[in-house]
Amino acid sequence: MYSIINAPVRSYPYPHFYTENVFPEGFYREIISSLPQDDDFQTIHDSGRIAKSKAAKVDRHIITLRDGHLDNLNDGQKAFWSSLSAMINSEQLANVALHKFLPSLKEKFGDSLPTRSFQPDALLIRDGSDYKLGPHSDAPHRALVLIFYLPETEAHPELGTSIYRSKNSDFRCEGGPHHKFEDFHRVYTAPYVANSLFGFVKTANSFRGVEPMPDQNLRRELIHYFLRTE
Repeated sequence: MYSIINAPVRSYPYPHFYTENVFPEGFYREIISSLPQDDDFQTIHDSGRIAKSKAAKVDRHIITLRDGHLDNLNDGQKAFWSSLSAMINSEQLANVALHKFLPSLKEKFGDSLPTRSFQPDALLIRDGSDYKLGPHSDAPHRALVLIFYLPETEAHPELGTSIYRSKNSDFRCEGGPHHKFEDFHRVYTAPYVANSLFGFVKTANSFRGVEPMPDQNLRRELIHYFLRTE
């Protein structure tokens, strides 16, 4: 909570922040040692979270961080991830995230903000070496996103999520489609280093993506956290 609350928010090209040392070091090492095996993950294709026409092309595997979705884990891992899931999906974290971006959310939702309901949705993600993600402004039902990076080392900071600005300064997208890399300028990549966090508000120009991985033996470990609203 300390790391999130005190990280400065950058306003261009849309509100976002990046911070390191999110978890206590010993707890972070426990996260790394508790990462599940490949067989414990579900493909994004099988999860039903994206259209099947797109899913077959995506080298992404997930575990939904909710009770009922952790049953394939061994007893020790299940206990650990159930505990961490309770923390990630807590009202406390939701309130911290909402407060972090409160000025932007007031601008986005106006007078309806006090009456809106926000629901957490969290995924443990493993991206394979063929994973890439064209610039997109994220799903319309998401209000904000936190991405916790979980690498073991600092060897590949270039694998982080990137921020893009459209070459057409008037272009906006309410969410859904992924766009071509060549139509955007990459303006920042949040370094993929151990125990760090990238967060942003979903807007019509909150374009983000992941550049193609430079090596066939790499993968990304992440926790994606979203607050959803109607």
